[in-house]
Amino acid sequence: ISEISITFTFTSINKRNEQHNHHNMSNNDSCINACNDCFAACLNCSEKSVQAGMDCWKNCRECAEISQVCVRTMTIMSPNCKEICALCAKLCEHCADMCEKHKTDHCQACAGACLRCAEECRKMAQ
Repeated sequence: ISEISITFTFTSINKRNEQHNHHNMSNNDSCINACNDCFAACLNCSEKSVQAGMDCWKNCRECAEISQVCVRTMTIMSPNCKEICALCAKLCEHCADMCEKHKTDHCQACAGACLRCAEECRKMAQ
């Protein structure tokens, strides 16, 4: 009887761990996708903003860089992931604030991608 209860206990623990890991992976995937979208939008915005002489390009470039650092951190399951995601959220919100002031399509797309990334990164930082 004790072997049965031990087997049942380990099976229950393993199933809970698998469910927890699956939940984290789906959060990870969602955040990684948002960070990748943010990277592309920020890089595009940075390049077009430089050409147009706009002032948001440095924020966009910084946001593009941190979003990729965030992706790499999640990919290797770094113990610093929460802190990096929190920083990414902060920089994305700042970039969105800057780009929302401009009415160009690339700035508006950047602001939207940054806000989505910030939301996903805040979830990961919890």
